[in-house]
Amino acid sequence: MSEGAEPSPPPETPPPASGPRWWVFMKESYEPLMHFGFVLLWFGGLAGTLHLVWGVPWRLDLNVVSAVVCMFFVLFFIRVVDEVKDEDYDRLFSPDRPLIRGAVDHTDLRRYALVTGLLALLCCALPALRLSPWLLAIVFLDLAHTLLLVKLDQWSETIREGMLANLVVTYPVNVLVSGFIYLFALRACERAPVLSDALVVGAFVVVFLHFELGRKLQWPEVLAEGERAYTREIPPVLGALLVVLLAAGPAFGYLWVCQPWAREGVAAWLPWSVLSVPALALFMSVSFLKKRGERVKLKGWGSLGITLFYLVLLATALLGGDLEFAL
Repeated sequence: MSEGAEPSPPPETPPPASGPRWWVFMKESYEPLMHFGFVLLWFGGLAGTLHLVWGVPWRLDLNVVSAVVCMFFVLFFIRVVDEVKDEDYDRLFSPDRPLIRGAVDHTDLRRYALVTGLLALLCCALPALRLSPWLLAIVFLDLAHTLLLVKLDQWSETIREGMLANLVVTYPVNVLVSGFIYLFALRACERAPVLSDALVVGAFVVVFLHFELGRKLQWPEVLAEGERAYTREIPPVLGALLVVLLAAGPAFGYLWVCQPWAREGVAAWLPWSVLSVPALALFMSVSFLKKRGERVKLKGWGSLGITLFYLVLLATALLGGDLEFAL
């Protein structure tokens, strides 16, 4: 922090929820309807786009339902573990977190992690039996990697304090979820992988990074000592540029694979609306650069951008592709 500069206070948060301890934690840390909707968009956007590009009907059945619920519990498990992993940092910078203020304790969180982990594996059992046992292996690996991150934070100051190093070791959690959806779609269609699939899956892997980077952009002079932001390790201008590039790359990659110019009907015009995502990222970055020396709040714009990306792709797959319904 520059000499003489006073850090701005963190943004105000809504009042704590009330009710049973598990409900308080869920409402504040993993709002169920919002996160289930996010999972539905993520799974549907990726799986639906793959079926659209492959030119095969998208079969909506109990396997899909089980996989979506499995993902919901996997992300819930990750949120529970993050509450423990970030405890020391939250004590300084997010004292309103449920664990810090005593709304839940470590025993509660261990119980929540056990239950959500088991539910994730249980929900994966049906698609694992019907499609591929490797789906269950991916879920187990994701849960195990999440637990390992707690130990890595304890063992390595570089990982614990370095934003970029931490991103490198934590981001596989996100990549594995997209890998789970890709394998699910492959086995559901009994297809072999092709090189163009990497553009679709890669778009989902990369577009989330524009949200992750954007939500932790702050001008260094407004940061309190010990406060984490990517701009401690990269110049703010470069960070703002990367936010735009990480949104634009997936959008143009999707258009290249989807080829709306060669399609008819809704699939010919709806995919172009994905360009709203890099446009929003550009607005977000320009807003950040124009407010030098001020604390900015960009998380909402990043959330809107990634939601639009998933939503456009899902809508195109539903309206422009072929659907089949079965058990």
